[in-house]
Amino acid sequence: MERSIGETLESKAKLTDAAKHYHRAAELFQGEGMDARARACLEKAADMHLYTENYEQAYCLYEAFAMNSLENSLTRWCAPRHFLFAFLCALLAHKDTIRCNKLLDIYASADVAFHTQSEFTLCCDILDAIIDMDREAFSDAIDKYRTHFMKPVDKQLTLMLYKVDEYLFPETEEIALV
Repeated sequence: MERSIGETLESKAKLTDAAKHYHRAAELFQGEGMDARARACLEKAADMHLYTENYEQAYCLYEAFAMNSLENSLTRWCAPRHFLFAFLCALLAHKDTIRCNKLLDIYASADVAFHTQSEFTLCCDILDAIIDMDREAFSDAIDKYRTHFMKPVDKQLTLMLYKVDEYLFPETEEIALV
């Protein structure tokens, strides 16, 4: 029921309320031992938090997904993507490159293979571009991720990258992400 309400509110663009109902649905599913459904509802909640610019809450959820994914060999493959999303949300929430650099160290310690992943490379390249205030390097990092690593840039990632661009390079001309 709560998930249906969340879906209805999402379709009506009432995203903050939808996130609350997705959270409640996840709690109910967890109480019934339906972890996969609970996770799906929490992922929807994370997306709603992202769309409503509640980056701190989205960061916490994406990071939890990544850490939990590492515990299961069937879900381990999605951890790098969730680490990327958590990193970008933390960057948007705190605008603190030192903190985000420490997060990358934490993620690499949690998943020893993370430092070899394209998502890690993208995070590092974005961090370097921000530290150098180099918008062209930021654009190049995204292009490298898309073309060299042949990774898709979906709706959520595109939104986060635009927001990073908007917040961290406000006075310059926008870049093309796709």
